[in-house]
Amino acid sequence: PVTAELVRQFLQGGVLSPLAGTGRVEGDLQELRIFHRTSGRLISGFDGELSDLLDAPTWRAMVRVDDVSTHDFTRDAPAGSVAGHFSGTGTFSDASVTGTVTAELEGLDALGRLEARVDAEIEQDLLSVSQLNLSASEVPGSLQARGRIQLTGEAPGRFDVDAEWRDLAWPPGEAPENQLPAGTLKASGTADAFSHEVATRIESATLPPADVQWEGQATPGTMTVDTLQVDTLGGHIDGIGELRWHPALAWSADLVAADLQPALKWPGLRGLLGARVETTGRMTEVLEARVRLWDLSGELQDRPVAGQGLVHWTDGTLTVEELSLGAGSNRLAVTGTVGETLGLAADIDAPDLSVLVPGAVGELRLTGQVTGPLSRPAIDGEFSVRRLEFGDASLDNADGHVRVGTRPGDALDVNLRADGLRAGTLSWNTLSVSAEGSSADHRFSIGLDGLPVALRASGHGAWHQDGAYSGDLQTLELEGPDAGNWRLDRPAGFSVDATAWELQPLCLSNVQRLGGGCVASNGSHGARWEVDADLPQLDLGVFAPLVPEGMVVEGALSADARLMAEGGRITGHARLEVPSGLSLIH
Repeated sequence: PVTAELVRQFLQGGVLSPLAGTGRVEGDLQELRIFHRTSGRLISGFDGELSDLLDAPTWRAMVRVDDVSTHDFTRDAPAGSVAGHFSGTGTFSDASVTGTVTAELEGLDALGRLEARVDAEIEQDLLSVSQLNLSASEVPGSLQARGRIQLTGEAPGRFDVDAEWRDLAWPPGEAPENQLPAGTLKASGTADAFSHEVATRIESATLPPADVQWEGQATPGTMTVDTLQVDTLGGHIDGIGELRWHPALAWSADLVAADLQPALKWPGLRGLLGARVETTGRMTEVLEARVRLWDLSGELQDRPVAGQGLVHWTDGTLTVEELSLGAGSNRLAVTGTVGETLGLAADIDAPDLSVLVPGAVGELRLTGQVTGPLSRPAIDGEFSVRRLEFGDASLDNADGHVRVGTRPGDALDVNLRADGLRAGTLSWNTLSVSAEGSSADHRFSIGLDGLPVALRASGHGAWHQDGAYSGDLQTLELEGPDAGNWRLDRPAGFSVDATAWELQPLCLSNVQRLGGGCVASNGSHGARWEVDADLPQLDLGVFAPLVPEGMVVEGALSADARLMAEGGRITGHARLEVPSGLSLIH
């Protein structure tokens, strides 16, 4: 018989410190029992039993680890806690183990408690995992795997793995953007060379659903895809490719698409498309990628489609060496670069917009180029529109040119004119916009003639080196049969930049001396805004065109308001008074 008390030990200054342990060994060679407990940073328990040590040794054990902080092992791990329990039985050559590990990690709070359950057996030189289940408490998905690996013998390290998943989604929540409803993985070989097969369903909020299958090979640092098939949009994409991650990340792929029906995802784009795409790239100190579009073909809106192109990305700059697309009689050509500095030229000739924009009718022609720094590019272009219709809006014709330089002294010349504008019951004969001078000092004017209101405005503006725009609205006239005639009392300053805007008091008076008022506003884009309005006196006769014929409205009102919004909450106050009363005389 053996009985022994294990000496309590304390670890200081190392992993999991301070840590204390106690234990006990008792029994004989026929049945030897072992008990051990730890406390401190790690709370755990071990219960084990060795039987028939001289003739046919067997063992039985149970291990339990209560919640322990991941940072107690290493500060490099995500913050959180881990717990687990395992039990097993066996001999010195065979064993059976089952257990569960759970974890809660910061940064993955939306997943809840992560859990891994495993059942495994060792028989001679073969490790078999009959069940490995991975799940999270706050999401419905699960991943299951099983497999085996040769530990020793003629083929040490050889493995076979089968895995399947259901209802995986990211990001977690009630409406995830990307989902994998079902899929499988098979892999076999060794760490030096193994084959793999993948089949999965992919559903995305932005892309059409697809069934993806591929087969390939993998070696240290390289994975090849021998066959790839993506069934989507009623057609398919076939291809081959290679991914390398040693000594640096690099890829290449050759894809052929056929019989794609974009209307299955975007209902207005009726057609049948095909194309061939080649792509290569690598990631060293910077990302480099190249995409070649060969032979875009098919039909769109019953019109033939053709196109080709070559683009590449290097260190934050996109270069379009060639991009030409055609759909029916419409043509698009683009060349140039997009990055911190722009150098892009485009030519669009679209005499049949219905092919490109579902529901639209009309003609569009545009030529131009954008050059200079991204923060403040130079623009030089011309456009024309003819017989445009879209929904209940239409436009007889529009022409214009825009020339804006990057430097303060560069010339600025803008001239736009549109005729025959209609939107529902609204109708305008002419819209005109013009600006002339330099980027840093120019005058602008806006004119709108028609119903329900005509508008004429002019002022002075300036583009600044930091991209901000400021100026003064010097004249403003509003006129309509129902709205009456209104004029700007005095110039109103304004400014806008990438983060905020400000409108200084803009004061209007009625020409018939029926009163007037002022409004001012400021705020930051998407974060907060303030509006101040003051209407000292307004003769209610201004509403005369709106009351039934034969009735007269008399009286006056005054009002003021101050509203503020921040963080989705609007606060403030408003006042409305009718000092002399209100009369309706028939």
